[in-house]
Amino acid sequence: MYLPTFERLASEHKSLAAIFALVDATVAESAQALLEPYALASELGEQESRVESALDVSVRAGVLRRQDGRVCSACGQWQQGSAAGGDCTQCQAPLRSRRIEARYRLSDSGRAEQLAATGGVGTISWLPTILAYRGKVRVAIVTIKPEEEDAILHKFPSQHIVRGQRPYQLSRATTAARETILVASVRLTKQGNLEALTVVGQLIDDLAPTCVLLVGIGGASPFGDAVLGDVVFGNHVHDLTVALDNADGSKEFAGEGGPMAESLVAAVTSLRPTLQANVKVDGAPAVDVDALEYTTEDNALNKKIRERLIERFGGAAAGTRVHVGPILSSDALMKNPLIAKQWCETRRDALGIDMEFAGAYRASRAGGRTSLLLAIRAMSDIVGVKKGEGWVRHACVVAAEYAYEFVRRWDP
Repeated sequence: MYLPTFERLASEHKSLAAIFALVDATVAESAQALLEPYALASELGEQESRVESALDVSVRAGVLRRQDGRVCSACGQWQQGSAAGGDCTQCQAPLRSRRIEARYRLSDSGRAEQLAATGGVGTISWLPTILAYRGKVRVAIVTIKPEEEDAILHKFPSQHIVRGQRPYQLSRATTAARETILVASVRLTKQGNLEALTVVGQLIDDLAPTCVLLVGIGGASPFGDAVLGDVVFGNHVHDLTVALDNADGSKEFAGEGGPMAESLVAAVTSLRPTLQANVKVDGAPAVDVDALEYTTEDNALNKKIRERLIERFGGAAAGTRVHVGPILSSDALMKNPLIAKQWCETRRDALGIDMEFAGAYRASRAGGRTSLLLAIRAMSDIVGVKKGEGWVRHACVVAAEYAYEFVRRWDP
């Protein structure tokens, strides 16, 4: 059922459960529904007196209100009000019927329940216009790779596609507090911060979600605590998209970016132990530390990476650890650990590296936009080590699982 009160009443009055289910479905479709006992009884093959009894129980529970009136014998329209005399408001014929008939509508508290049950839209039907959803989406998820999108749609199955500046997948989800929320998702057509800047900007302008989540894979910094399979919730983005090439081959980075909203970071930090304890993802590929292929001749760095992997894996798969920390974002795939080392010399707290966080951050701050932003990156490789088989797909699933649990538990 959609409305909690009807679900409770159906449990308490099992002989009337079918009636409560029909009433629940009717008002979930439209908060303006006028409930007629005779029509409901006919649809169910029930006695009208039993239907009216169930409706009166709903009135006493506070979810419906009863209105008395009379039916015009000329046009058949029901007119609210029990006073004798007067004319029909529909056909102006005199109201001669003396029989009082009850109709039922949602009460104010019932309307509040209905609005919550429909994710703020006001109907369980999916509407064609994007304006119906603007400002009502709790979380909008942005992915890049097809495997990331597949993993997200497995957790938040697409129930409707609505088109704005681009098409968005919509889904209703139930939180841990049993609240119904709207979740949207969209995939970038290509990698990079410029694409993220464009798409996230359009997404926020179209849907005005409470929060935008960048969900997918990232690379682990060779100098941080995160390793293969770990998840990093990005509380700060180091924007390294602007760089100056020096004559000696080194680079200088402008180092822009900034922190995520304090309230969101506080929520993630508070939820981290719960996420760590409640999310389990099987199927991680084994890590053979003796078969690692390094992409640099920096022996000291290679030794450091090897020691970290031995500590965590010992030659076998290990569980995911959840981190909250900064993410470096560049427009280039970071395969060179020596450049990564340059980055980390001034940003030693960075845990992961991606190619979209900086663009999304700029989009979320432009033009007075107020949507919150968070990146959830599962580590599919470590900069300085050749990517192992199976880790991309596994990391996509890991990122989606943690995103799902965060969405379920986050209360903005």
